[in-house]
Amino acid sequence: MKGNKRKGRSPGTWELRVDAGEDPLTRKRQQKSVTFHGTSCEADIALAELFSKSARGQVSVGQRMVAHAIEAGLRERAVELRAEAPVKTFVARVLGVHTDERAYRVGADGEEEVAWRMRKLGDGWHVIHSVPVGEKGSDIDHVVIGPAGVFTLNTKNHLRKKVWIAEKAFMVSGQKTNYLRNSRREASRASKLLTAAYGYDVPVEPIIVVIAAELSITAQPTDVHVIARKRIGKWLQRRPSTLSPSSVEAIYEMARRDTTWRTA
Repeated sequence: MKGNKRKGRSPGTWELRVDAGEDPLTRKRQQKSVTFHGTSCEADIALAELFSKSARGQVSVGQRMVAHAIEAGLRERAVELRAEAPVKTFVARVLGVHTDERAYRVGADGEEEVAWRMRKLGDGWHVIHSVPVGEKGSDIDHVVIGPAGVFTLNTKNHLRKKVWIAEKAFMVSGQKTNYLRNSRREASRASKLLTAAYGYDVPVEPIIVVIAAELSITAQPTDVHVIARKRIGKWLQRRPSTLSPSSVEAIYEMARRDTTWRTA
C-alpha cells in the first residue's frame, strides 16, 4: 500500500494521496487524494493517519468524510481570511488580538491534536473527522463509534487559558460559555440523524475535549463528558462495552455516508 505527499497549487497546501484498494467492479486500483492545509510536518502526520485508515479499509473513494480531512474547512477559511487582510492578520497576531482568522486557525490546531491522540484506539473503533451537518455550514469535530458506544467530540482549544468546570458551568478565564448546551444539542442532533439512517435507536454521548493551560473540574456535568486532551484515548478505551462488533460496523456504515447528515 502506497502513499505520497506533494506541494499543492496554493501556498501552504499539500496533496496527500494513498492507495484506497481495489474497485470491486472494475478490479482496478483506486487512489484517494486529499488537499491538506498546514506545514510540511503537519502534512506528514496527516498522510500517516490517512495511510493508516486506508490500510484498515476506512478510506472510501467518493466519500467526502475521509480519514484525515480534519481541518479542511477550518484551515481553508483561515487561509482565506489571511489572504483578504494580510496586514491586519499580522498585526493582530503580534498584538494577540482575537480575530476570525485566529479562531479558525486555533480550532484547526486543536482538532488535529485530538485526532492524532485518537489514532491508537485500535481495532473495533472508527473515528470520522469534520463531519458536515445540514446545509448551513455546521459540522461536528469528530464522531467516534466503538464498543463503548457513539460519541460526538467537540474540541476546545484554550491553550494559554484557565478552564473551570462544574456540574452546570464551563468557564474560560472566568467567562461563562455555552459549550455544555451546544454539545448536548450536537449529540442530540447526531442521535436523531443516525437513528433515522440506521433504523434503530442510536444514543450519542457528547464529549468536550479541552486543551488548556490549566483545567479544573470540580464536578463533571451530568450529561456531557469533559476530558483533558491527553486522556481522551484511554478514557474511551476504558468505557464499558455497550455495542456488539456488528452494531459498531452497521452504525459506522451509516455515519460515513454524507446523505445521513445532509437531512438536518
